[in-house]
Amino acid sequence: MNTRLKQFLAAENISQSHFADTIKVVRASVSHVLSGRNKPGYDFIAAIMAAFTWGLVEFAKTHTVLLDMVYPYV
Repeated sequence: MNTRLKQFLAAENISQSHFADTIKVVRASVSHVLSGRNKPGYDFIAAIMAAFTWGLVEFAKTHTVLLDMVYPYV
């Protein structure tokens, strides 16, 4: 998960803090997932899906990283 999230953030040029603010989680949560310290919980995955559902299918056509990241949890 952390590798895919890193790839997504890099592809979209999104900072960790901006991503945390966007999905409305504590910045430390993103940091812990990216470092591999914690695995993302349901709330974390749900927050990603809620924040990026505006075009998840269209986005996934060109950014399979995001789809691969959330698919195991749905």
